[in-house]
Amino acid sequence: MTRPTTRSIRIRAAELIEQDGHSKGHTLDESGQRCIEQALAEAAHESGDFRLYSTVRHELERELGLAQGATELIRWNDAPERTPAQVLAALRGEAVQETRA
Repeated sequence: MTRPTTRSIRIRAAELIEQDGHSKGHTLDESGQRCIEQALAEAAHESGDFRLYSTVRHELERELGLAQGATELIRWNDAPERTPAQVLAALRGEAVQETRA
């Protein structure tokens, strides 16, 4: 079995959101759509190394210019202007194009 990496966790989280949809305001909604935090948690759990969850979360916070904190990534995910494409780009390590409201 291949050892999980932060990259593999991020890619799997993106796949989960692509598969079932992106959620705002709920970690997991009734239709199975996930927010970025839920997708990361599930991907880390699936990998067998849940410790990677915090590592990946902090990595994303740094890349997105967010303060490190329990709710920063959630606030970023839930911002009214946030698009699913931006969430997927962040997970894939691509440049995130901010939209202006």
